[in-house]
Amino acid sequence: QVTDEVDRATGRLAEALLPVLDAAEAAYLRHPDEVGPLLNSMLTELKKHGLEALDLEGQAFDPNLAEAVAHDSGDGGEVLVAEVLRSGYRWKGRTLRAAMVRTRD
Repeated sequence: QVTDEVDRATGRLAEALLPVLDAAEAAYLRHPDEVGPLLNSMLTELKKHGLEALDLEGQAFDPNLAEAVAHDSGDGGEVLVAEVLRSGYRWKGRTLRAAMVRTRD
């Protein structure tokens, strides 16, 4: 029971850090050389404790992992993630925040 309580508490802390990660990603897009090492270091440390960034681009769309906010029509095949607009994260195997994506078929 104590372990579950600790996991929930650390999950809330990880969730509180998501806006910081979003800001770091936005800064990385503008200044990759300056921000890249900091962002990588932050993600590496958080990963050690259970945070996992969802790598969805090019993958089949899964509504449990992503929220589609735009769609590009294609050949009518399988719906895939065409672009990740906001990163999604898992915390110790549980989806902490779904990614925001554009899909295509």
